[in-house]
Amino acid sequence: MTLSQNDQKKLLAVKAASFVEYGMLLGLGTGSTVDIFISTLGEKFGSLKDLEIVPTSLDSAHKASKLGIKVLEPKMDLKPDLLIDGADEVASDLSMIKGGGGALLWEKIVAQNSKKRIYMADSTKLVRELGHFLLPIEVVLFGHEWTHNDLKKIFSFVSIRKTGAGEILKTNSGNVIYDCQITDGIEIGVLDTDLCQIPGVNNISAKTVLEKFGNMFTLMSEIRKDVQCLNGIMVESKGKTRKLAKNVIQNIVHYLGA
Repeated sequence: MTLSQNDQKKLLAVKAASFVEYGMLLGLGTGSTVDIFISTLGEKFGSLKDLEIVPTSLDSAHKASKLGIKVLEPKMDLKPDLLIDGADEVASDLSMIKGGGGALLWEKIVAQNSKKRIYMADSTKLVRELGHFLLPIEVVLFGHEWTHNDLKKIFSFVSIRKTGAGEILKTNSGNVIYDCQITDGIEIGVLDTDLCQIPGVNNISAKTVLEKFGNMFTLMSEIRKDVQCLNGIMVESKGKTRKLAKNVIQNIVHYLGA
C-alpha cells in the first residue's frame, strides 16, 4: 500500500524526533514537514515548554512561541546541537533545492552554525535531476531589477516572487526572491559559483538553495562515521555518499511505499 504524502512526512518526523535528546538546543526549519515534526516532539516529550530553538524564519519563531517553546536569538555563544529542516527537491546525485518557503538566508545561517543537520524529504521531492522545482534565489532589494537582468543571462525563466495579493514578497531580511528554472544546459556543479559572481545575489542564500553540505539527503547527521540507511532515513557524515546515492534513493522510495 502506497503511503500518502502526509503519512510519509509523519514517518520522517518520527524518525527525526528519535535523534532529539532532552536538553538539546534545536535549529528549527520552516515548512509543513517541520510543523509535523514539532507536534511529534510534543508526543515524545509530553511537553514543549522545556524545548529551546533558534528559528530559521519569523513564521517558525511564531509557531514555536505559540506552543510554549522558548525561542532564542542567534548569539556568539549559542550553537544549535541539531538543525531539523525540510527540502523542496532532491536529485539522484543528492544535490538539493531549498528556499521554497522564502526563508533562504536564515536557513543557511542556522544550518552553518549547527553542530549537526537533519533534512527531511518525502518521496514526492525525489527527482532524477534538479529543475522540476523552481530554484529560489534571494536578491538584495536595492537594484534588484538589474540583478534580474543578470539572472536572465543564466536562466531561461526568471520570475520575481509575489504574495497572494500580487505584491512583491519580502523575506524576513527585507530581500526579494527570484524563482528560476534550471534547464539541461545549466551545470549544477558550477551554478553556485556563477550566482555568487552577481553582486545583487545574496551569496549565503545562493548556497542555501543548492545545498552541498557533504551531499546530504533525507536525514543527515555528522555524528556517524559511515553512511547507512535506517528505515528509509539516511544518516551520514560529510563526504562518502555520492557513489551510494542511487541505492539510497531506491531504499528510501521503497520504504515509503512509492
